[in-house]
Amino acid sequence: MKKQVYKNTINSKMLKKQPTIINTLQLKLRKETQVFFIKHFIFLKGPRGIILYSFFKEYAKYDLTLEKNLLTISRNLMNNKVGLVAFDKLKLSNLITNLIEGVHFFFSKKLLLVGIGLRAWIKTLKNNQKVLLIKVGFSEDLCIKIPKSFLVFSLRSNLLLIRGLNKEKINQFAGFVRLHKKPKPYKGIGIQYHEENFILKLGKKN
Repeated sequence: MKKQVYKNTINSKMLKKQPTIINTLQLKLRKETQVFFIKHFIFLKGPRGIILYSFFKEYAKYDLTLEKNLLTISRNLMNNKVGLVAFDKLKLSNLITNLIEGVHFFFSKKLLLVGIGLRAWIKTLKNNQKVLLIKVGFSEDLCIKIPKSFLVFSLRSNLLLIRGLNKEKINQFAGFVRLHKKPKPYKGIGIQYHEENFILKLGKKN
């Protein structure tokens, strides 16, 4: 009789991939960019304006050094013994590159009001506080304060333009405005992102 040999075959999908460890990450800065570090804050200055960003937990894990327009992010041996994982590298590089580009080029986001009677305009109060007024079919118009860190323009009665230095805050503000009147799935009536690929649902057939 032949011997029966049991082969322990392991599927490659069952094995967890080990994260790639990266000790340092370097980003090149533009000549006009000025960077300063104050405790857990990073201060960036460019031709368009100034950004002050706080790292909080991220700062405890990483060390930031600047030398000849080269920003180096390295692991902190006291708090992060594992090193920079590939996911953290992508997250940090996107965050810092957005901050650098923000002080050179404005980030913008457009909102489109779809539907009859939906319109928006900007009003300045007595204390020089600008507010965004939106008519979305409620008994009273929506009144949203515009932060001083970015600008809001009414290109048309149904088209808004939001511009600023911080991409993250612009997306948050645009999402907050859109939340008040989400587009309906069957007719698309509401506040949409400009050039948004909004797919309408098909209604019931009689």
